[in-house]
Amino acid sequence: MPEPIQQTVTLPADLYQKLLGTLESNNDPGPSLIQWLTFGVVVISAGVAVISIASQRVIAKKRAAYDHMVRALGDKEYIEAQELFLDLVKHDKLLATLTPLDAQPASEQKLFARNREMVRLFLNHLELLCVSIEMNIVNEDVCIEYGRSIMVTRWEQSREFILKIRQDNSNQRLYEHFSSVAERWAKLPPVVNPRSYWRGIWYELWRT
Repeated sequence: MPEPIQQTVTLPADLYQKLLGTLESNNDPGPSLIQWLTFGVVVISAGVAVISIASQRVIAKKRAAYDHMVRALGDKEYIEAQELFLDLVKHDKLLATLTPLDAQPASEQKLFARNREMVRLFLNHLELLCVSIEMNIVNEDVCIEYGRSIMVTRWEQSREFILKIRQDNSNQRLYEHFSSVAERWAKLPPVVNPRSYWRGIWYELWRT
């Protein structure tokens, strides 16, 4: 992450002298004007630093989301896994990949095992992306803008497959982030406006 921007505020010399004179002539034991101004400068500087850091984090997470998508588009193994997944869905054979290997002809067991592995590779990719979204590692707005309908559709296509995996392994947490993000995105309005700059800053501070 880039180093946060450091900002300092320096009072002009003449103004400082006037304030100092006010301080010397002030017999009130309470906080002086110069003390209040110093306190204000410190608070403002701290606020600027915090906003700067949050802004840089928003930009970094948008970049991380973008880089993730670009890598996926150029990953031959991921593309092959996605094509196989879609072909199995099209021919209603996705659930069939979960049948025991010994139930398949010996000549087809190797191909059957590879198909199962590729399907899990594809779903693992979606799960990893959703983990990153839910842990606020990548920017969710970018992911929604680019792949909301795809994510929801893939969950609908793989729902029965994943539920069967959970049942077979007695583990209801398998692909839980994928299902959580997809179901949440499915409930969003048809058009989702990305957060404004300041809303993004406040959201980042809230999630920190």
